[in-house]
Amino acid sequence: FLKGYLSASLAFTLYLASRDRVEQVVWLGLLPILGHVFSPFLGWRGGKGIAVGAGVLCAFYPPFFLAMLLVWVLVFALSRIVSLSSMLAVSSSVIFSFVFRKNTTEISFFLTLFLITLWTHRQNIQRLLTGQERRIF
Repeated sequence: FLKGYLSASLAFTLYLASRDRVEQVVWLGLLPILGHVFSPFLGWRGGKGIAVGAGVLCAFYPPFFLAMLLVWVLVFALSRIVSLSSMLAVSSSVIFSFVFRKNTTEISFFLTLFLITLWTHRQNIQRLLTGQERRIF
């Protein structure tokens, strides 16, 4: 989480962008996520990028982060499946971007995050479809 949050905050500082003009630096938020998912230190393999992405969104779009966190908590409370909660929370960002009338750049950013999430969770999706995905508790 901190890797994404600090990277995104640093992007604002270096580019002196105000939070009202986030679309100027939003694509820099993909760098820590991609660096986590495709880590050169781990043979171009890494994590799923959800926590790092949450940090980026918390820095760039705090209201979206809170709304997505609420979606994650609600889905997890009902399903007890972390991967499903994560995928639905990220997909909600795309929906929120249309509901809150974000510009094309921001909608594209959220859509890109969603596609990365689908890619990193492809094995989880297979297990969900076959009913074999693990539940917590």
